[in-house]
Amino acid sequence: MPRRYPEARKWYGTKEWKRLRHITLVKFPKCTRCRVQPSTTVDHKIPHKGNIDLFFAESNLTGLCKLCHDSWKSRQENGRIDTECDEEGFPVDVGHPWNMPR
Repeated sequence: MPRRYPEARKWYGTKEWKRLRHITLVKFPKCTRCRVQPSTTVDHKIPHKGNIDLFFAESNLTGLCKLCHDSWKSRQENGRIDTECDEEGFPVDVGHPWNMPR
C-alpha cells in the first residue's frame, strides 16, 4: 500500500477487509491480469487514495497474482501508463500492458 495514505493502513486489519479479501480471492481464483497464476493479492481496480468508500467497495476489488500486482499495478499507480478505458472497460492506450501480445 502506498505510504501516501497512512490512514488507510489500519483498514487492512479490519474484519470487513478480511471478509472482502476472502470473497474476492474465491470470486477470482486466477489473476485477472495474466489469467495464468493464482490470485494471491486483492487489488483496488480504482486506487482508493485514502477514500474509505472506494477501499471497501466490493465492486472495486479484483484478484491479481503477486507479480502482476507488484509490477504492472505499481506502474499504473505511479502514472507511467494511461489507465483510461473505453465504454466496455478496455484500456484505450495502445501501449497499455493489457493491449500487448501475450
